[in-house]
Parts: sequence; C-alpha cells; structure tokens
Amino acid sequence: SISNSMILPSSDFKSSVIFSKVKLYPNPTSNMLTITSANKMDAISVYNVVGQEVMNVNVNADNTVLNVSGLQDGIYLVRVISEGKVSTSKFIKQ
Repeated sequence: SISNSMILPSSDFKSSVIFSKVKLYPNPTSNMLTITSANKMDAISVYNVVGQEVMNVNVNADNTVLNVSGLQDGIYLVRVISEGKVSTSKFIKQ
C-alpha cells in the first residue's frame, strides 16, 4: 500500500495543460531553435546540464527563434516565463 501518496489540486493540472503547449523545434538542433507557446512569453533562459545560465532573452511574443550555434554540443534546459508561470523543456544541441 502507498502511505505517502500526495493529492495534487486541480489547479496544478490546469497550469500543466497551459505549458504542454510550449514547443521547441527542431530538436535536436545545431543552429536555430524555434520556441512557440500558446501564450505570450515574457522571458526565456537557457541552462546547461550543470545549471549555469548560458542565455537569457526577454521576449514579448508567442514565438521566437534563438541562435544556439555558439553553445557547446549537449543537453540544455529552456525555462520559459509566461504570464507569471514557468515552464521547463529540454533540447539537444549537436
């Protein structure tokens, strides 16, 4: 039996649905990464696997293109802030 189960409030699922609409492509990429969202994005940060911020862009749109050609090959996390909420996605630079 599960004794330490946790019940998430329905509001958590609602915000998850919003951010399932953030898309990164092409993935993997070598030069340009397109990011689209159902909602207007305010800021985008890119982090390497060690957690260092390697890129930070202020955005005021529902789509943008990042030039990632200067990044080393590897896995990166993209943090999107939209309407006060945060979404994190992963992309591969090769």
